[in-house]
Amino acid sequence: MLLWLANRFGVYSFTVREPEMLPWEGIYHPQFPAGIELQSYIKKNCLSDRLTVGILFYRTHWLSGNTLYFDALIESLEKQRANVIPVFLHTICDEELGTKGLQ
Repeated sequence: MLLWLANRFGVYSFTVREPEMLPWEGIYHPQFPAGIELQSYIKKNCLSDRLTVGILFYRTHWLSGNTLYFDALIESLEKQRANVIPVFLHTICDEELGTKGLQ
């Protein structure tokens, strides 16, 4: 947005990408790419003979990159031989926005 403002009101001509919609919820793991689908993640990272632990956390932590705590928690659980499925989400359901919330 700052680059767009500089172009609009200044004498600059920065290249500005179109805004992109970020997901409201998804799988987060520091060793996997953003946007990985659940079934693909399970196939690549979960073993059927292990306990599976789900972690829910606010989307704002994911958006801001404030994931150090979750990274440590994931690593600790995996060292204890647990499957970990960490999910970020917007907690309130809003059909207009397309958020599922904690239903």
